[in-house]
Amino acid sequence: MRIVLILCALALFAAVAVWTLLPSAEPACIVLFSVDTLRADRLGCYGNDRWESSPSPVADALAADGILFEDFTTPRGQTHPSIASMLLGKYPITHGLRENGQKPRPGQVSFVELLSEEGYATAGFVSNLQAYTLRAPRKPAWWTGGFDTFGDGYGGDPIGAVRRPLQDQWGWDERVEAQAVEWIRSRAGKGDQPFFLWVHFYDVHKPYLPHRTCPDFAPGYDGPLALPGRDFDRTDRPDFDRITPAIDRATLSRRPLPAEDHDYVLACYDAGVAGTDARIGRIVEELKSAGLMENTWVVYTSDHGEELGDHNDYYYHGASIYESVLRIPLLVQPPRGGSAPRGVRARTLCQNVDLAPTFLALGGIEPPDEMEGFSLLEVLSGKARSTGRRIAVAEWQDLIYSVSDGAMKYIHNPRGACPLKPPWGHGARSVPETGFVPETGFVYDKEELYDLRRDRAEQNNIAADRKNVTAEMRKKLATWLEDPARQQAFGTGKLSDEEKAMIEALGYTAPGRTRRDVTFRK
Repeated sequence: MRIVLILCALALFAAVAVWTLLPSAEPACIVLFSVDTLRADRLGCYGNDRWESSPSPVADALAADGILFEDFTTPRGQTHPSIASMLLGKYPITHGLRENGQKPRPGQVSFVELLSEEGYATAGFVSNLQAYTLRAPRKPAWWTGGFDTFGDGYGGDPIGAVRRPLQDQWGWDERVEAQAVEWIRSRAGKGDQPFFLWVHFYDVHKPYLPHRTCPDFAPGYDGPLALPGRDFDRTDRPDFDRITPAIDRATLSRRPLPAEDHDYVLACYDAGVAGTDARIGRIVEELKSAGLMENTWVVYTSDHGEELGDHNDYYYHGASIYESVLRIPLLVQPPRGGSAPRGVRARTLCQNVDLAPTFLALGGIEPPDEMEGFSLLEVLSGKARSTGRRIAVAEWQDLIYSVSDGAMKYIHNPRGACPLKPPWGHGARSVPETGFVPETGFVYDKEELYDLRRDRAEQNNIAADRKNVTAEMRKKLATWLEDPARQQAFGTGKLSDEEKAMIEALGYTAPGRTRRDVTFRK
């Protein structure tokens, strides 16, 4: 009887929390912006003060008017697994999509489907995930479940789009922005139906091209990576791609870029951040013009970050399980008129699997028991400083895992796996003068431990010096992995030639049954 009373009290408390958060008793509207390859610390509100002006004024304004989450991470530093975790509220090891090119296990239900069942209008526009399968007969892609309206950035020709030079990726985002604006305008005057809108942009992703619209992020550099002319017209297609071969060479040879070249790469990356931030700002203005902001939560996040040279002289993300790649932004701006706190920096430990139950709670919907995330509702209301999450877990396929309690982070790599994501691995270019062998890969120790309070960049492995803490964290991870729901076998799947072409053209390695994307140290 006591347990029943406690459960009833908790349910009543949650209902009251939702009521006081919202300016009305109606279910909340939600707009979710996600930016591919955006690491948290490249936003001004997360500490990027490199420039005279912030590269992210829109994000900074959302943070100032809402809640910024300091310790928000993804469970996998790769787009498809991370997006699936965000939609399903489950870890990759549970939903089964553990590598780009795979699909979630059958029977998975996303929060979007549950919102749709409760009467929400739903729309999703994703720059770099095709909206329809490539195999005939073409069907809506796995991520589209629950969306009334959806689209991608490929203009109806995904294979052709990814085979063209990657400087054209700005056009993918342009198409997605236009689709989102068209949908917003179509919603004007349609009454009080709640809605969920998701817009995902890609242009921060490599090859880090300078943006003509962002002159504030040019570091006055004319070195070997400089591209011809700053006031260029993308349609002229000059020799853009000098950056990618240079950073690939630095990775393969284990020779860091000279400081001025590295700074130029960061400047181009930050220009991409600024360009995408501006797109988000324009969509927010459209929402305001359409009168759709009164009861709307705006959320700004990412799928994963980017190494940018922090470890192994590696600039990308697919091989990394470090914070450079796992730590991503989460900014939440509440509607006007509610009681949610503003201008708050929340230190609660949370992951992107927590978004699904949070969005359902904002819609007054009870999250399914099988969701592994923790609702952030009480943190958003200011009634709690924590969600109850004690650890954050991440994986690299089924070989490398990390666990963090917010202070200490442990990496478990018992087989000595070295990921062979590009530029390593099959087809990698050797660097003869260094004696480099492409199969070396992204090197980890078999056990690593970091004190994130003093070493956020994870440069000092203290596993051997803190054996008791290492053993404690290893036990936490082992306990987490013992859950039967998480014992999903890693299947690389069988991709068609077209699907392999899509994955590889985007700069990823399509996994084969022989696991060519990893090697092992003795």
